[in-house]
Amino acid sequence: MRQLHYSPLNDAQGSIRLLQISKGWGREEISCSLFQTVLVLDENQAPDRTLIIPYIALSYVWGREGFDHQILIDNQPFMVKPNLFSALQHIRRTDQDVILWVDAICINQRDKKERGHQVAQMRYVYEAAEEVVIWLGKGDEETSNLIKAVHSIDEKAKKAGPRANYKDWIKRCEELMPKELGSAGSPLRLERSSALCKLLKNKWFERVWILQEIARAKTAKIVCGNSSCPARTFSFIPHLMDMKVDNHVQAVLDIMPRIREGTWWSSNRNLHHLIQEFSGSQASMNRDKVYALLSMSEDAHDSRRFFPCYEKDDRTVWIDTVSFLLFRKILSQDYSFPDFGFSDLRRPIIELVRETLEWAITEQGFFQVSAQKTARILCQRLNEGDLDKHAVLESVARKYGQEKSMRELLSKSNYHIGIEFSEAQAILSATSDEQGVASIGMAFYFLSLDDVDSASDSHRLSLKYRLLVQKAVLQQPTLQNGPLVMVFKQRDLSPFPLPKIMKFPSFRFEHDENMFETIDRLVQDKAPLHELLWAHTWAGNEGAVDDLLERGVIPGESDVRGFGAVHLAAVKGHMKVMVVLIKAGACLDKRSVEGNTALHFAAAQGLFHVVGLLLLYCADVDIADREGKTALHFAVTQSYLHVVRLLLLYGADIYQVDSEGRTAFSLARERGDAEMENMLLRRRLNDVE
Repeated sequence: MRQLHYSPLNDAQGSIRLLQISKGWGREEISCSLFQTVLVLDENQAPDRTLIIPYIALSYVWGREGFDHQILIDNQPFMVKPNLFSALQHIRRTDQDVILWVDAICINQRDKKERGHQVAQMRYVYEAAEEVVIWLGKGDEETSNLIKAVHSIDEKAKKAGPRANYKDWIKRCEELMPKELGSAGSPLRLERSSALCKLLKNKWFERVWILQEIARAKTAKIVCGNSSCPARTFSFIPHLMDMKVDNHVQAVLDIMPRIREGTWWSSNRNLHHLIQEFSGSQASMNRDKVYALLSMSEDAHDSRRFFPCYEKDDRTVWIDTVSFLLFRKILSQDYSFPDFGFSDLRRPIIELVRETLEWAITEQGFFQVSAQKTARILCQRLNEGDLDKHAVLESVARKYGQEKSMRELLSKSNYHIGIEFSEAQAILSATSDEQGVASIGMAFYFLSLDDVDSASDSHRLSLKYRLLVQKAVLQQPTLQNGPLVMVFKQRDLSPFPLPKIMKFPSFRFEHDENMFETIDRLVQDKAPLHELLWAHTWAGNEGAVDDLLERGVIPGESDVRGFGAVHLAAVKGHMKVMVVLIKAGACLDKRSVEGNTALHFAAAQGLFHVVGLLLLYCADVDIADREGKTALHFAVTQSYLHVVRLLLLYGADIYQVDSEGRTAFSLARERGDAEMENMLLRRRLNDVE
């Protein structure tokens, strides 16, 4: 059979097609013609009905049957499905032509591009219609009698006076109900209840497209066979009859044209809520489970922000949807997301944030660069306050069964992300879950980005990538009088020389003085401010250090041996002071005369928390001293397994050799440290794989 020729629509002008059904009788052949018109919008982007040809919009179910019924369109045969054929028969009038919009005919279903444009403006199609006809099939005598009874209630309620509000309208209908619907328990009520159950089980209530069709309707009527009634009254008949209905069906009834106060429609219509509310709706194409909701949503109805595109596959549409939910726009292909499915779209937004971050920061394959961009822009949203940082952390902890501990951590009055990084890692390491440890590291990493201005620093991002990809498990935490802390013990192995860490600080420290006396003497002697900075750093007085930096003291000032404030803070393990120095711009990779950095000192002493903080803020994990030793060399030679694991997480180079040609692996073997040797060997095997 020859296919109907569709003339192209002018999408820029908002063109649509309308179907003119010629008047006719009963089984007489249905003859129609198609013509184009323009949906004229006013200054408020609403259809201007004074400039639009009056028409009816049909809301119906396509059905699974084949296209086995013929009608004529412009004198050409056109095949339609049985339910549509039946609807056209009952809508056709005997006295005059009917102008109708129906998707199966007025949209060229073979043209994916046109279909996308028409779907994008479908809200205007139903909003501009004089009336929306809801076709519920041919029905039977019971359903016909119910529809007539509802029509009678509506007519009599209108005669009683204008509708003042929702409650008044229901009250008037309740007064009329016994006569038309029967009293509770009566045979008439049982018959009406049976008929209503039949209608509410109609496939129309399951179809996703009907949602926007009735949500945008000015007026609508229920048509079943030859009977009809206003949707405004039908929508609360189940309530009047005290009949419990399925939540999904009730949600559909709530959006029918009527006084909607008191329903969810009047309070929350964002896209995420609509997806949660109507995820059980049916569609012949899965992507329509999202596209059909766009025009009725408060946040996604603008087609310039979220445009239906039938040239995309389902997976891409789910990703577009997540992109919109997280960023309020569809990101380009320069960004990538996890492989979300439709069911994921129902999850709380904060869970989508967490999973996207976890995936983006661990992705090492083809999508690494685009995932990195996604992580960065999501981080910006977190730090701009569009998403709740603490909620992200709690979501990570909840996933690994540590929500209570995380809440206790976040409730601390002196909470600081940089300071608490390692403690939070300890909370999740209690799960013995590698991904849990990695995830909490990821969460703190992103949430710390507003502490130092490096949200766009791709180098830090790449370091964190390496941290999470390796997913090593940290040692189990131990409770010590309250907060969960990490406890590590150096094992009994032969000693190995430490880096040349100064025994005393670089200011005029005297053996018979305590630090308070030393600082007091330096003040009285009017010592240079950088010496006061060193002294307060050594003492752990972060407030004084902050004040000195505010007064212009340079954080990178060093003595003749090349030791500066960051070295002192690292040696003493003063985390809070280190964060203050970092915020002031101190260089974490500053080297002493011997080539040692703060990371070397911390690793050599097994100061896990300090090592973690330095790496978190992008200290170079592979920088070497004058003898070629890196932080990994120092940690291995002192048998600090926990520090070695952390360094490996950040991608420490296990093949780097010192001045004597020794790698970390050969050092472990030389010391007879079998546990360390096995761990490094596993890393080597992973690299080979």
